[in-house]
Amino acid sequence: MSNSQPSVLSPETKPRRRGLRRLWPFALLAFVVLSLGGFGVGSVLEESDAFCTSCHTAPEQAYFDRAQQAKAGDIPIDLASVHLSTHEQEFNCIACHRGSGNLGDRITSLTLGAKDAVIYFTGNGDPTIEKRTAAAPGLIDRGCVGCHIDTIVVAGFENHFHVKLPSTWAVLQSGVQPVVPEAEPQALTDPRGMPELLDTSVTCLSCHLAHLSGFDFVAYLDTSGTVDPACNDCHIETGKGPKGLLP
Repeated sequence: MSNSQPSVLSPETKPRRRGLRRLWPFALLAFVVLSLGGFGVGSVLEESDAFCTSCHTAPEQAYFDRAQQAKAGDIPIDLASVHLSTHEQEFNCIACHRGSGNLGDRITSLTLGAKDAVIYFTGNGDPTIEKRTAAAPGLIDRGCVGCHIDTIVVAGFENHFHVKLPSTWAVLQSGVQPVVPEAEPQALTDPRGMPELLDTSVTCLSCHLAHLSGFDFVAYLDTSGTVDPACNDCHIETGKGPKGLLP
């Protein structure tokens, strides 16, 4: 038989614990208010490219400088500079890096911003200028789709590398109607009046690298180094189209 006695709270401990229990709703409220406040402030500040580049040094400063040079009349040397120099509306870096703008994408982009701030203060950033990868490719892919709906929903062979991708199907599933070209009235082979969906990992960023420069690119596409491998990957993954597109 155990001789242990049940613990008894001292008179001083009981009121203290009751006080802590009363305080936690206020602590939770303070946390929510501060989080929402930080979310709002971050959302406003990230609209300024100058603010972004104050923490993003290399390589982002190089991208910002390219865009400014293109706005001043120089020939754009990468796809991001084209976007920032030819759009009539105000266009900034976050336009591509915020995704679709829904709550999930906003949380992701702000989380990435916080992570980048830590990288800046610790000095552990990657200074490589010519980037071929992105930290959150899905986020940027949804940003691309949001602005280029008119292009990607055109059915037919001449646009099969856009209209059959999973990201395009997500747009069509939301209610956007595919466009059938006059030259290919039978382009919609799916009985539901939809383009064929391909099960592939290829996305917008598989071909369109916004921060890769070079005058030898056709329409700012690195055909041999990026586009051809993406086509080949898609053909292999789906079991359709010619393989062996790479030299």
